[in-house]
Amino acid sequence: MKEDQIAKFQAFAQKAILADQTHLINTFLLEKPEKDQLPFMHNSLAYEILLEGRLHKGTSLFVKDLILRIDREVSILTKELFNPLITSEKQEQHKSRLETLKAEKEKLEKLNPKERYVFQWLLVPHWMGDELIDLGELVYRNYSCNFWGTTSILRENYTKEDTILGIFEELHKS
Repeated sequence: MKEDQIAKFQAFAQKAILADQTHLINTFLLEKPEKDQLPFMHNSLAYEILLEGRLHKGTSLFVKDLILRIDREVSILTKELFNPLITSEKQEQHKSRLETLKAEKEKLEKLNPKERYVFQWLLVPHWMGDELIDLGELVYRNYSCNFWGTTSILRENYTKEDTILGIFEELHKS
């Protein structure tokens, strides 16, 4: 990063507040039943699935995106099956791939989520809460405030700084 970019990033990070509110939020969460808190939690569940030999981790948005991609590929392959110019070998490949995709979609639809463990709750401004939700981060919105629950479920070697840098770069694309 260039020096002017570093200065901009530091100013950006200062505006993000990031005040530790772990004890306060844990108190809020323990004072009411879990079902009363769920509407205020965004991306609180995580999914893990093995597809095509790779382990995928993400939130419900990630799973919905995978299902959408599978549906799109199924649609394309189904359309190609009706093409009169397609060879029988290619037709068999498409049928095989369709079966694989249908099995993967079935797996995705039957996934059981896991509760994400929060290490720390940080107070963030509302605009940053929106960005964090879009990135699949856990955000608790209540009492007219946004609290970012830092977890390590989505990425290996995760740091808060990586996420903040990602938001900064997204907002300051040239």
